[in-house]
Amino acid sequence: LKTRSYTLRQLYDGYVYVFDETAGTLHEYVASANNGHLSRIVWTDAQIGSDQRSGASDGKPFLLYPRRHQLHIAFAPQQWTWRICEHMRS
Repeated sequence: LKTRSYTLRQLYDGYVYVFDETAGTLHEYVASANNGHLSRIVWTDAQIGSDQRSGASDGKPFLLYPRRHQLHIAFAPQQWTWRICEHMRS
């Protein structure tokens, strides 16, 4: 964290979205205030276009992305619709 400023904030139940501008990917995570873990929702073919996606993997209290990648991070108390996800990816 020597190259970026960081402010510790309390995490609430909701969803965290990470747009990796360098890789051109959008990842969706379920955030749990109970244990502070983030669980990635891996989109399956059946979930493409759906406004309700589930199937979160085992959560971790951190996310790992390559150091040189440009990231944009958002939190939402409710899951974004597929339309919003597509808008953010474009």
